Amino acid sequence: MKRFLILFALWPLTGVLFGCRANRDTETFSTTFENPDELRSWASHQSSLSLGPRHGSSSSGAALVWRYTIRSHSWNMATKHRFSSRSFSNADGVSLWIRSCRTGALVFQFTEADGSVYRHFALASMLDTTWRRLCIRFQHCTLDPDGVDENGALDVDQIRSFDILEPGGFTGDIPTGERTVWVDDIDILPISEEPVTAPDKALRQPVTEHVPLRVTKSAGRRWYDDVQVYGIIPLLPDEARDLSITVNGVWGG
Repeated sequence: MKRFLILFALWPLTGVLFGCRANRDTETFSTTFENPDELRSWASHQSSLSLGPRHGSSSSGAALVWRYTIRSHSWNMATKHRFSSRSFSNADGVSLWIRSCRTGALVFQFTEADGSVYRHFALASMLDTTWRRLCIRFQHCTLDPDGVDENGALDVDQIRSFDILEPGGFTGDIPTGERTVWVDDIDILPISEEPVTAPDKALRQPVTEHVPLRVTKSAGRRWYDDVQVYGIIPLLPDEARDLSITVNGVWGG
């Protein structure tokens, strides 16, 4: 009888705990930011997140406004959590609309349930201040240089969080100061999806892919000893793809 009473007393608590787990597992990864409640599935590090109008767009609608300040030896991060890993069962990657303002670099990363982190670097300086749709393919994500994973590959069924980082505080040539990034319409990128034209909501900006560029390493110690850099170029007809860049202390020294 006493055991029954204890279980009965704990039942509301277990309902809350399992209810939270159920809510997390049923939330989808796709986000339009039209519902203010969607902001609850986001967190930030040394920065602020809010919902605001799609700045610079003639169409109505809300977007995620990410504000932060670049400081020496510091980094900023916006994290999406509370979604089901089943969201990626038929996905080749994720897509999002983004608009930056004086951003030095962005890092997109996926964290697995075991803590393994897979990252994808983007040279945001190659972006302008217009809205663009970015497509991040899982196959282009690489394991963190200091990380260890049992198979060395991103397991989409184990993804627990999606992060957008600004590592500008670790770069030697990015001015410090306040920055703003607008993010909207985060969605799943279906397998074998071909690049599509931008919807009216984004003023028909070119679709943008992360395309690997050749990297010429310079001498000296860097934040990552074996960094794999991906540039961002528009997917336009006859666009030159044979590009090369020189990483000269970009990731710290």
